[in-house]
Amino acid sequence: MSGVFRALFVIRLVNIERRWGTRVALRNLNLNIEPRSRVAVIGPSGSGKTTLLRLVMGAVRASAGEVQVDELTISKMSPREIRTHRSRCGFVDQGTQLLPQLSVHGNVIAGRLPSWPWWRTLLSIMISLEIDRVHDLLKEVGLADRQWDRAVQLSGGQQQRVVIARALANQPSIVLADEPTAALDPATSHDVLELLARATTRHK
Repeated sequence: MSGVFRALFVIRLVNIERRWGTRVALRNLNLNIEPRSRVAVIGPSGSGKTTLLRLVMGAVRASAGEVQVDELTISKMSPREIRTHRSRCGFVDQGTQLLPQLSVHGNVIAGRLPSWPWWRTLLSIMISLEIDRVHDLLKEVGLADRQWDRAVQLSGGQQQRVVIARALANQPSIVLADEPTAALDPATSHDVLELLARATTRHK
């Protein structure tokens, strides 16, 4: 299952088609997502769920049709506007994609980088920034006591909680989750989905 776990404004896909070479991932797709809604996208592997989320994020462009977010059309955005739009999106991937040797703090603060100027990003390599803010995010996902542990020391479920904290670090307007529990056992999957739903509700 993939999903749009939070949308603070209208997302509209109009007559969308996306091709990868000769393979068609999406065709004749029309979808309206209302503000402050949570939407689940259910389908078999290869049915285009990940492509749909990446279209909304602006990570890929539609082969035909339009993706509109907050009354702006993604295909008409400048590179700067695309970067701004993507900084408003929090993305929870099906693979944790944490940097294993980096601290939990460092992995969470990476969620802030898209909105920072280059000099602040450089500064974050030398000193730990926004310690209290990261602590509050980790407290929400039940990992406040692991802020300075390395990511490699965490279990799979704990790492996925760090991914959620990272996705929320920039206070995104849209939270996208691409099969966030694919590598987890059923009990942990249930906990992570509940956590994601609660966390996105609190950050509205």
